[in-house]
Amino acid sequence: MTTVCISDDSLALACGADAVAASFAAAGCTVERVSSWGMHWLEPLVEIDGIGFGPVLSRDVPEVLDGTSAKSIGLIAEHRFIARQQRLTFARAGKTRPLSLDDYQATGGWAGLTRALLLPPEQVVAEVLQSGLRGRGGAGFPAGIKW
Repeated sequence: MTTVCISDDSLALACGADAVAASFAAAGCTVERVSSWGMHWLEPLVEIDGIGFGPVLSRDVPEVLDGTSAKSIGLIAEHRFIARQQRLTFARAGKTRPLSLDDYQATGGWAGLTRALLLPPEQVVAEVLQSGLRGRGGAGFPAGIKW
């Protein structure tokens, strides 16, 4: 059975991702709803075995499944928009369900918090200072100083 990953974010939904997901399910595929890769101009973006297709409409499903779709963008991870990025904050994008705490935990999402809870507050602040983490309020003020 073919597993198809389709974004579940608001833009993908607005572009018809639910209808596309229903069409793949009706064709006998297992559909996994995941977070967006961030290539919004390709939504709804569909991924099968790492290969991306987009933007996909319900009527495109048969061609995607039989390998004749002109909407293939190749391996998503090798797409020129993605390949040159060093994804830190968005490392899980396109790979996990956006609202799933189980997915978050399975991909190491709680590691930092778990470690921080074991440290004295002063050490947490010292590590944030050393990391260079800055605020997003416009001035880029060091978060460790605020803390």
